[in-house]
Amino acid sequence: MTIAALAAGPANAVILPPFGGNISGSGQTAGSPPVMSAAPIAVTPATVDVTTTKLRSIPASYYFGFSFESSETDLSNIFSTTGEYPALLKNLGYGVLRFGGNSVDRATFHGITASNLNSLAALVSATGWKVNYSENLGHYVASQVTSDAGAVSRKLGAHLLAFACGNEPEHFPALLLRPASYTEAMYLTEVAKCFAAIHAGAPGAPVSGPNTYHVAWLPPYAAAVKAGKLHVSSLDEQYYPMTHCGQTPICKTGPGKYVAEPVYYGLLFAHMLGSGQMLQTTISTRANIAAHAVTSGGKISVVVENLSATPSALTLNVPGVSGTASVLHLTGSSLAATWGVRIQGAALSPSGTITPGAATPVTCTAGVCKLTIAADSAVIVHLPA
Repeated sequence: MTIAALAAGPANAVILPPFGGNISGSGQTAGSPPVMSAAPIAVTPATVDVTTTKLRSIPASYYFGFSFESSETDLSNIFSTTGEYPALLKNLGYGVLRFGGNSVDRATFHGITASNLNSLAALVSATGWKVNYSENLGHYVASQVTSDAGAVSRKLGAHLLAFACGNEPEHFPALLLRPASYTEAMYLTEVAKCFAAIHAGAPGAPVSGPNTYHVAWLPPYAAAVKAGKLHVSSLDEQYYPMTHCGQTPICKTGPGKYVAEPVYYGLLFAHMLGSGQMLQTTISTRANIAAHAVTSGGKISVVVENLSATPSALTLNVPGVSGTASVLHLTGSSLAATWGVRIQGAALSPSGTITPGAATPVTCTAGVCKLTIAADSAVIVHLPA
């Protein structure tokens, strides 16, 4: 589970104040019996130790993104530069819009329309996002790929992250795009020709792959890259953010209208953690707790997720830290929440912007910070330098 999962609760659940505050409207009327005090809620202790051992880095930009079916490049108003959609992208920093899916390999897909390519270029120019664009490998026509890649490369310019060829090629036999005897070795030969066709129209353009579904196809692909048979800028996987409203970060509700769903808050919270070098953490608790730390510019930030149904009394140990830490809370009614998710008490506005409340101060003394994390919630602790 990750913090994106914390944005997931029954639609009729009640949101409790995450860090102080009151609930109005109890429904009690004059003459009614007094409300009985609830039994104390059990709090599970947890200790998170942040070490100085450095792990991998979190890039500042283009670390994650959204994936779309290529068939959507034929829809009108899909790349609106007005309304809330650009703001929803900007909130997350600089990410990637990937176009692919099963539709890219259909006989009906010949490339993005000229008008939508213009709109897409305007959207990524306005937001700073980049594009991973797939070409048709299922019904491969070299001249078509060359022409489309050239148009896309010229229009997107620096906002083109990479081209790809096809989608989940191991499923080609099931989709009747290749015979049952189709192997990855055959695919590697085909994709090399597709990359060549791309470069004929867009010389020097970066390419990526394999966009497979099964992990078993990754080692041979990586081996081909290592052997110099393929030259790719990245290894890619994908997720479709607007396919099923209620399960994805952004839901399209109408022409040019979009709504941020609970998982979006998890992505936004991850962005608020910041980038830099990850530090090793160790966790001691009976609760379901996850923790990650990152350091940049001499400052350390820690995200702690309480995936348990009870609050957790957290002791955060970070050697040499003293002073006042700033804490942000991601809250919801449960891990299955479908509404009511908040970041520091704030929700996204209809225009797609958000202004979280003031950070909660927590005093850290001699390398120890103590705070309570509500059930089914997460915190980001920005530690004093």
